[in-house]
Order: sequence, then C-alpha cells, then structure tokens
Amino acid sequence: MSTEGPGMSLLFSLQTYSEIDTGAGDLVKCTRCPTRLAQEAFPRQRNLKYLKTCVTCTQNLAISRESQRQRRQDLLPPQQIPQTSSSPRKGPEARGTETRMRLEWNAFIELVATHKTVAFELDAEVILHGLQTEITSFTSKEIANEIASKVWNATEYRFM
Repeated sequence: MSTEGPGMSLLFSLQTYSEIDTGAGDLVKCTRCPTRLAQEAFPRQRNLKYLKTCVTCTQNLAISRESQRQRRQDLLPPQQIPQTSSSPRKGPEARGTETRMRLEWNAFIELVATHKTVAFELDAEVILHGLQTEITSFTSKEIANEIASKVWNATEYRFM
C-alpha cells in the first residue's frame, strides 16, 4: 500500500507468516538454544525417548564433556590416571588355559592343606577326576557343596 501526499511518499508493506503444516505436530524448543524443531528432529536417548536438546547442542555438550575429562586427567599425577575404562568391580583378566598351571585334585588338596596358615596366590586349573570316586551327588549344586566341604576340611577355614 502506498500513500502519497504533498512532498511525501510512504510505502507500507504487510508481511504475514504462515505456519506450514509438516504433519510433525507441535514444534519443541531446545532447552539450550532458541531453536524450535519438530519432536522427531531431536536426538533420542538409549531408551528411545527424545532428548530436550537439539542435535547441535548435544554434539557441543559431548565435546565440552570430553574436554573437561581431558583437563581432569591432565591435572592428575601419572600414577592416578586410570589405564582402562573398565569397571573397578571387575577382577583381573584371566590368563589363557594353555598357560595356566594344571593340578590334579589330590595335589590341589595337599597344596591347600600345607599352605593353610600362610597367604598364597594360586591360579590353576584343577582336574577333578580324582574327586569323582568320592562324590555321591549328581546335581551341580550338590557337587559344588561337596567340593567346598573338602576344601573346608583341608584348610579348616570357612568361606562363602
């Protein structure tokens, strides 16, 4: 719309915005930036629920967390830096069976009985053929209880 008067010229324009229906439903605002997107455009969690931050903010947050982790490791003395990202609850890795010591049942019981008052470390595969004649049970739980009983008698020490 244009208006002209004595020595004046004005131009008015009317701008309208219309929402285009993409079929995606309502737009959702990112919690970290002003971006508004359809819910399906947001990344998903592992449980398949949608995050409340857009893809760009999620990537920036991951980069920020990694740099914080790196800064923390740079501040730690070398002996305190974790060597692996494994859980602290896990025990040491088991060696292969080809390098592990093999003991017969009777030799194992003798070894445990002679060292019952001294702490010692033993990583061995115990062959139970010698125990088969002594066991009268057939279920795995009863066999395990029988083995525990034999070790208890040899060491005179109870364990769970």
